[in-house]
Amino acid sequence: MFSSDCKELLSAFNEHGVKYLIVGGYAVAASMTPGAAAWKP
Repeated sequence: MFSSDCKELLSAFNEHGVKYLIVGGYAVAASMTPGAAAWKP
């Protein structure tokens, strides 16, 4: 899902204890589970 550049950046953040927030399309794709986008009454 993530490009190799993105994986490398996130790994560096994790190694150095950087706090970060992923937003946008990557965040949606990473948090999706089958059926999660379907609205259920």
